[in-house]
Amino acid sequence: MRNISDIAANISAAKNPVVDAWSLGMMAVELGTAATTTILLRNWNWAVKWPNPDRRLNAEGNRMIVEKIAAVMEVTAAWQRTAFGAWSGAFNPWRSGRKVLAPLHRKATANARRLTRRRQR
Repeated sequence: MRNISDIAANISAAKNPVVDAWSLGMMAVELGTAATTTILLRNWNWAVKWPNPDRRLNAEGNRMIVEKIAAVMEVTAAWQRTAFGAWSGAFNPWRSGRKVLAPLHRKATANARRLTRRRQR
């Protein structure tokens, strides 16, 4: 028979479903905030520079399209890995949700950080 302290030692914070659910929720909140910030800043820049767009604005538009295509491909791959995990029996909905949101979260937070920096002219 196993000792209770041995069982408790094997349960870490990473394996706790409550922590996993909280982490997924925080990731979703950060993703929503970063995506909203990115959308607002890009639209503001386009509205301000619309009559006379510069190279930076055109590059931002091209970058946005390329990033969206790459993010969709990454999310599709993560979704397929999650579906295979559910099929094979190794499925944790909270961790799987984080794995699916991770590419979007990474891109959105990077864009929000990049767009909120002050430009040195």
